[in-house]
Amino acid sequence: MLIVKVTFKVKPEAIARFIEITDENVRNSKQESGIPLFEFLKDMDKKNVFYLLEAYNTPEAQVVHRETLHYIRWKSQVSDLLEYPYEICRMCRVLSDVANADC
Repeated sequence: MLIVKVTFKVKPEAIARFIEITDENVRNSKQESGIPLFEFLKDMDKKNVFYLLEAYNTPEAQVVHRETLHYIRWKSQVSDLLEYPYEICRMCRVLSDVANADC
């Protein structure tokens, strides 16, 4: 399983638009079969910081996601709404049995 956390610092004047386009992307992404988790989160202390927490069954599922129309549409609009480019952190589960870890 591939876990991805994406961090966004949104321009204060663009928050409403960012929420609108990201919510549409999230709703559509949750319909994809290779995505068991896709959550849109807001930082409780910083009003213009948001996160996406995504889980993919396989790395290939993320590739398929990035080819969808809803992702392409979202990606084409989001950068103008941000104070700086978003940050991506790719993770995998650490299991007590390291031989069976996801990465």
